[in-house]
Amino acid sequence: MILRLLPLVRASYKRNRIRSAVFFLFMLFCVILILLTVSVILPMWSNMETKINNHPYNVELTAIIADGDEKTPERIKSVDHVENVLYSPPMINAADVDNLLGGDASIEYLHNGYMPEITAGRAIREGEKNAAVIVQTIKTLDPKTQRSVEIDCKRLVGRTVKLLDMEGNKYAIKIVGTYSPTDPALYGNSLYTTYSQMLEYDKRITHDKGRSDYSVIVDHASNRDAVERDCGEFADIFFINNFKIDVGNFNMSLTVLLCVLAAFLIMVVIGTSVFVSSCISGRTSELALYRSIGYKFSHIFTVIFCEYLFYLVVSTAVAVIIAVAAAELIINPYLDSMLGDSIMAMRAQIGAANILAVFLALLIIIFIVCINAARRTGRIELSVLLKEK
Repeated sequence: MILRLLPLVRASYKRNRIRSAVFFLFMLFCVILILLTVSVILPMWSNMETKINNHPYNVELTAIIADGDEKTPERIKSVDHVENVLYSPPMINAADVDNLLGGDASIEYLHNGYMPEITAGRAIREGEKNAAVIVQTIKTLDPKTQRSVEIDCKRLVGRTVKLLDMEGNKYAIKIVGTYSPTDPALYGNSLYTTYSQMLEYDKRITHDKGRSDYSVIVDHASNRDAVERDCGEFADIFFINNFKIDVGNFNMSLTVLLCVLAAFLIMVVIGTSVFVSSCISGRTSELALYRSIGYKFSHIFTVIFCEYLFYLVVSTAVAVIIAVAAAELIINPYLDSMLGDSIMAMRAQIGAANILAVFLALLIIIFIVCINAARRTGRIELSVLLKEK
């Protein structure tokens, strides 16, 4: 049936070339904007979910529990959405004996199995003794000139740093790698080792507070507040925000982009509805003629839908080329300048899945609009043919 109606579709294009060109340009403009918006929303959404919301440091609460209290950790473990409860060894402050790090340093451990992005050397192996990673560059003051200087820690990879804490304990730690200074959770000139090694170091330290910190690991960041509330009756529990990036700004940006995408889709709905409605009004005699020769609702719908499907297919094909070029020449350089090599670094990507999703969304919109338009043709009086004569 569609093949038999194609001549009518071609005839409609020829009779309404200006109107067809205007609608084509409208669809082209909308598809380009929607593709570019989606190409930024998806990687940003992925970054927010995987790199921020479920970052190992973002699914961890701190509980203060009395020393020797073995029941409270077990009670907290029994709370919904709690995956584990672990003793959290405190940071060890120490002096840099050989001044390789430009002064004082500290020893900490990588929480919850987290491993930062390594820029030189390698990551720490589980169970490795007296090994650590350190930030790629350390900013400190030159004791002689009192000017700010940067220490390139890449040159320390493979070397052993000697530290001395306030109780006189000595540490000889091998630097096996450096991590990116843009890491959102790790700070300063700390040497980060494994949890098991930190427990060994902790045995050398005198604890006299009577209370200790415990890490409460939650299954998902969205459940963190609920766990904090439910565990409040067992211990003092709270969330420490260690992130050096403003998560609120990214959440706001994502919300704005989603609103922009919704606005573009609404624009397509309104624009297509108005255009098709105007087209139907201008083709009253033609559509009445179709009805007079026995065309049913399905036939008229097919004619109208095929016309606008053609516009959609051609405009999408052209829009993909323009959008890919715009992403590479404009969007990605802007994202690189804004985010650089930070944890939120991303690139606008216009893949086959994105194109297909946008095409299907617009196809559904056009399908619904054309159904409503075809129904309107049923109200056209055949007497308009007599008036034409």
